[in-house]
Amino acid sequence: MSRKEFDKISTEYTIISVLTTDIIISIGHDLRTPLTSIKGFSQLMKNDSRLQTPTMITHYNDIIDKNSDRLHGAITNLINILEHNKKYIDEMTKNGKKNDNGS
Repeated sequence: MSRKEFDKISTEYTIISVLTTDIIISIGHDLRTPLTSIKGFSQLMKNDSRLQTPTMITHYNDIIDKNSDRLHGAITNLINILEHNKKYIDEMTKNGKKNDNGS
């Protein structure tokens, strides 16, 4: 592998690493928000007898359900991003090894 090819791969890897870190931080916030809502509303339903009417329980269950879907979506997105990045890094590594072997 030439120095120029190595520098290109190194730069691409650095960019991917920075982007991955930024994405993980962003998704961490996306995970925390619905989780906080789920926890808060489930505690309200459990601890405040004034809110334990069928109407309020249905309302809070709807909020919990919506935020559970948001949480699931954020986790799915995170997994997809990390799998994509892993495939890209694996491919870069494989291509680098081919060039090292003179292939």
